[in-house]
Amino acid sequence: MTNLLDKSKYIKGLSMKTIGDLIPLNRTTLIYGRSGCGKSVSILKYLNKHNEIPYFIDFDSNDNIESLASLNHIDGYLFWDNISTSNKDEVKQELSDKVFIIDTYAMADNYIKAKTDNKYSVTDLCSMLTSFGSTVIVIAHAIYYSGKDAEPDVDTIWSNHIGCKLHLHKDILKTKTNIYLEVEKLRGYNGPDIINDWMR
Repeated sequence: MTNLLDKSKYIKGLSMKTIGDLIPLNRTTLIYGRSGCGKSVSILKYLNKHNEIPYFIDFDSNDNIESLASLNHIDGYLFWDNISTSNKDEVKQELSDKVFIIDTYAMADNYIKAKTDNKYSVTDLCSMLTSFGSTVIVIAHAIYYSGKDAEPDVDTIWSNHIGCKLHLHKDILKTKTNIYLEVEKLRGYNGPDIINDWMR
């Protein structure tokens, strides 16, 4: 037993590797904010800046996004249909050690639940991809309540247990042009809470 504990010792700085300073490798990151504030384009530019060309699993019909960033544009509906009918070993081999963006949470979740009679959800897809050693970034919309901060339109329990939660938004009170990234939760992150003009 002592040998097992020695082998499992936490090593500071190695237990959470990231893409750049913000995106944890091999975990799920949630990015949410107002519709049209630049969530998809910003994360694509961020990944490109750090030499990543992600697989953009599109459930939201982003027709012109290729002109704005480098990506592998994947039809989300066909993607789910194909992996749900494919050999598990082949799926694992093809989807391992990659960077995926799922856009958007609600569209993906609705489709997956409808196709599987609520047996699976987008959270199951994220868990499968991270279990293959891949990094997953989920785009979601923000819900605004009077007098409260914005909250993502995702399952609350799930969103509170992912590796990183980022709120991308336009701060209307300060400016109508600047975009801010609010780091709500990123285990191990020690940078500023607000990053002005993030990738925009």
